Amino acid sequence: MFWRQRELAAMEKEVAQVQTEACRLGQLYPAAQEGLAKQLAGVQEAWATLNAKVHEQDRQLEKAAEGHAFLGRCRELL
Repeated sequence: MFWRQRELAAMEKEVAQVQTEACRLGQLYPAAQEGLAKQLAGVQEAWATLNAKVHEQDRQLEKAAEGHAFLGRCRELL
């Protein structure tokens, strides 16, 4: 799980850089602002989807680990 958190943190920095660059380019080239906004919205949506899926997978892994620990304790009792 920890490597995924590191990867997500690195990706989050890249997404922030893309957002900053899109804002900068939008100010420099107002005619391109609409296209940049659409592209940025796509990036933000993809990031939100990825982030949600990773967090859901982390929760599932935690539950699986708890289940295995419980089964281990049950075996000890038998």
